[in-house]
Amino acid sequence: LLPLDASDPFNHSTAQATAAIESAAKKVTLKNGLTVLITKNTAAPLVTFNLYTVGGLLDEIEGNNGIGNAMMQLLSRGTETRTHEQIAQFLDETATSLAPESGNNSFGLSAQCLKQNAPAAFELFADVALHPKFSPEELERLRPQLLAAIQQSTEDWFEEAYKNAKEEYYKDSPYKLLPVGKTDVVAKLTV
Repeated sequence: LLPLDASDPFNHSTAQATAAIESAAKKVTLKNGLTVLITKNTAAPLVTFNLYTVGGLLDEIEGNNGIGNAMMQLLSRGTETRTHEQIAQFLDETATSLAPESGNNSFGLSAQCLKQNAPAAFELFADVALHPKFSPEELERLRPQLLAAIQQSTEDWFEEAYKNAKEEYYKDSPYKLLPVGKTDVVAKLTV
């Protein structure tokens, strides 16, 4: 199935020419130093926003392991102007996805929406990124999910082996930790 007015993907000359044009990313550096990369792909009528910043496990130690993941998961649970319910309702009504992440080297926030919802989705994306509320009530609602994720992180043999290999290989590095954190830390976190 192709979007209306899409070029024939089996016409190789058209497909190759379109791919070459669309794959070229445009790099823009804003006055505040923020780097913005823009690229276009007309294969589907979707728009994606991604924001990355230095963080993740690089900013964690044994005593606060899991704080980055908790912070990122709490981002989309309310802003200064939107409740968690309002955010969830917008995402449901517009088929928009919003995904926070705390990784090894970075914090990330991604959103994907239909093209016609892009202005409103970007407004929400920016609000979540710039004005999170970090409500104590939302942390208490989220905490059981955070603790369950920690428990599930080593439920199968592959994940258990991965955790053990990280601990052995990265003995003197924050990379030895798992981004989901430690139960004793997450159980006591406050905003």
